Amino acid sequence: MIVLGVDYGRRRIGLALASEGIIETKGAIEYRKLSQALEEIQGLIIREKVELVVVGRSSGAMGLEIDEFVRRLKKMIKLPVELVDETLTSWEAERRVGWRDKSRVNSVAAALILERYLDRIQSS
Repeated sequence: MIVLGVDYGRRRIGLALASEGIIETKGAIEYRKLSQALEEIQGLIIREKVELVVVGRSSGAMGLEIDEFVRRLKKMIKLPVELVDETLTSWEAERRVGWRDKSRVNSVAAALILERYLDRIQSS
């Protein structure tokens, strides 16, 4: 199964793919309009034959934005979407790659979100 990991941000959305337990970062989408980002994600899903999308979810006001993003994504892609707690994934990604390369930080955060999801399903 091919799984897409998503680290949602207001200006940048990090992406990573998992296939047979191997996670690969796929960069980040920088956007001004969410509809543009959603179309790019949809294109990636089609090209890579993604079967499941995993989105990192935080609490508070950002969590509400993520809920809206997920609602719009589900409507567009017609695939299952799982939510995973993304607490400290961006901090961990910055620690690994440095804070200056924002695109890479978001992509690594998406990979960490996927890692959490895969760990969770393997331990159930």
